[in-house]
Amino acid sequence: MKTFMLKFHRSARFGELGLGEESVSPILHSDTLFNAICNAWVALFGVDELESLLGDFKSGDPPFLISSAFPYTCVNSRCFLFLPFPQPFLKRKLEPLQWKKLKKIKFIEFDILKDRKIKWTNFVDESVFTIKDGFLIRKEHEEELKGSLPIFRSERTIRNRLDRVTKASMLFYLMETFFKENSGLYFLFNDLKGYFDKVYAVMKFLGDEGIGADRSQGKGAFSLNINETSLPSLNDANAFVTLSLYFPLKEELEEYFRGEKILSYSLVERGGFVYSPFSKKAVRKQPKRLFTEGSVFPLLGKEIYGKMVEVRKKDEVVPHDVFLYGYAFPFKLKVESETP
Repeated sequence: MKTFMLKFHRSARFGELGLGEESVSPILHSDTLFNAICNAWVALFGVDELESLLGDFKSGDPPFLISSAFPYTCVNSRCFLFLPFPQPFLKRKLEPLQWKKLKKIKFIEFDILKDRKIKWTNFVDESVFTIKDGFLIRKEHEEELKGSLPIFRSERTIRNRLDRVTKASMLFYLMETFFKENSGLYFLFNDLKGYFDKVYAVMKFLGDEGIGADRSQGKGAFSLNINETSLPSLNDANAFVTLSLYFPLKEELEEYFRGEKILSYSLVERGGFVYSPFSKKAVRKQPKRLFTEGSVFPLLGKEIYGKMVEVRKKDEVVPHDVFLYGYAFPFKLKVESETP
């Protein structure tokens, strides 16, 4: 498995749906990342190559899987990667104080989950772990990571717009995300059919072009590093945490809610505008609700979970169908029983 590490030159803007003032996400969701890959794919390899790629994804036989992009920071040549914290299962078995502490955790140190065995009550043991600005880290790393957490911050910046008719000036505000020095985002790449070289070329292209909003202003541009990540085998896994947004198949959903199973999740609505080099104007996509990163599901004895979801049919404005990336990136776990 490959790790694509993105170190942003300036700030980045990954917008989120919401009411009122726009909010931004500190992570790069898998659907946004996949959309960017597809647009760069057209620029580098042409329309026919993209249609061939998407044909595999739409048929349920994806040539590769990507996670969402999560924060990392490097201290003295050592890099600390963080994953979304797996959502606690069977909250009724947790003490109120334990649950209060667990709710503060947004990200967990990658190495903590490397053995892929999980018991949520262990994470509130203050002699082993500590929670710093929403990041769960090993106690022994607290001093080393001092000054590096939180890895990112979101700030409101002021912008100016001129009315095209009256030339009147109007101020407005936007949110953007800044990362600390030697920090950024990374995503995991599972190459199922030998597509690494092309995806690497696409990500190098996106490093210059930028990813997210306001790319013409230099936002979202990054330098790229690739690392190899290995995980120990796990023969007694009974669950997985998705590291990407996940839109399940109907039969998967039915199985999850049949009986008492390991299941803990949150939902997020994804929508926004279509970005396509072939679109004649900005048009909205049909909103869809997906399971968020960090949601936990029982294993169903398969390797591929989820599907592509159609969010807009082709018309005179956008001359092609538009799809949303809904494949899970399953990170297998052994969920151990909690003490009631």
